[in-house]
Amino acid sequence: MDVHLEFERKWLVRELPALPYDRVLRMRQGYIEQDGQWVRIREAFVAQGGPGNGETSYVLCRKVRKGIGPVEMETELSADAFTLLWVLCDQNQVLKNRHEWRDPNGQLWEFDVYTGPLTGLFTLELELAAPDEPVELPRAIAAVCVRELTGDSRWSNRALARGGLPDNPT
Repeated sequence: MDVHLEFERKWLVRELPALPYDRVLRMRQGYIEQDGQWVRIREAFVAQGGPGNGETSYVLCRKVRKGIGPVEMETELSADAFTLLWVLCDQNQVLKNRHEWRDPNGQLWEFDVYTGPLTGLFTLELELAAPDEPVELPRAIAAVCVRELTGDSRWSNRALARGGLPDNPT
């Protein structure tokens, strides 16, 4: 099991910027609720580039927001376990293609291009070492950013899976 603090920022972007992407993943993620608690399951197929090209991984994740910050706990699943759990996700599902770009400083920028019911939605996520870490958007990214979504729970993947796009998306 991988346990780590997760500090991330999120933006709504107009389109995928022209960058030399390192890797593209096709992802299915679903959310399972029990007694008000949620877990996420994710299937990620490495469609292009990077290590693991052509391979699929399956993960179960639980996020807890207490104490020193948001803690994310991830554990690998088998393909069979994922398939069984996927049935429990009902309509709480997100389909997307993730385009990963590592900038010259080593920072990983993750652009999500949604498919299925959320087709046309583009977001950007950036994980940080600390919640107050300063972020300067590279020029190519700043040119496509519409607005920052960090802290707006309507734009979490879980909320998008449950209810679709917020009423006022821009």
